[in-house]
Order: sequence, then structure tokens, then C-alpha cells
Amino acid sequence: AAADVPALRWGVMGCANIAKKNVKAIKAAAGNTLVAVASRSQERAAAWAAEQGLDTESGAVTAHGSYDELLADERVQAVYMPLPTTMHLEWVRKAAAAGKHVLVEKPVAVCAADLRLMAEACAAAGVVLMDG
Repeated sequence: AAADVPALRWGVMGCANIAKKNVKAIKAAAGNTLVAVASRSQERAAAWAAEQGLDTESGAVTAHGSYDELLADERVQAVYMPLPTTMHLEWVRKAAAAGKHVLVEKPVAVCAADLRLMAEACAAAGVVLMDG
């Protein structure tokens, strides 16, 4: 049942167009909260957050200037990763090492070996790896 699903605090790694749709889904999911967005510059993250109607002024949502900053954000429990496929292996492993659950955009990996490495990293860290 939906009541049995724990709520999560989400961060979005990247400001790709596909992220707009999934941000709406995160915001609409009962109990889930979007608490951070990251881009390669803080200005871009803040502008993208504003375009999505996210409140960065009050601190409800933090706009980070790097993906590493987002992974270091203790409020973030799970990350949505709409990054290019070639970047997934590096950032899924970093997210797992930071103790974050991962929802990665399709395609998940460029090859089966990379997918295996991602799955192993997440399993070892005790976090969930999902594709969406």
C-alpha cells in the first residue's frame, strides 16, 4: 500500500529537459519532497529551480553549483539523475558511496558491465538503484 512506502527527500542532479517531467512526479508523490537541485553552476541550478516553481529563496530547496555538493547535502536521501548515459557510472557510484538512493534516467548504462558495476556499488552501500 502507498502508506507503507517511506517518504524521501530528493535531489536532482542536472537540469535536463526530461527532469522537468520527473520533478512534477516527485512533487506529486505523497510525502516526497524535492530539497535540492544541482547543475555545473549555482546560477544555472537556481534559474532552473525557479523555472520549475521551486522555492530556493527560503531555503526549502537548495541550488547547488556542483553534483558533488548535492551528494554532500545531508537533507538529500535520494537522487534523480537525468545526466548523459556516459556519466551514469561515475555518478551512480558516487551517489551510492554518499548513501543516496538513485533513480537514473534511461538508458542506464552504455554496456552491461557498467550496469553491473552500478548495481554492485548500490548493493554494497545498501541503497536502491532504479531506472526511470
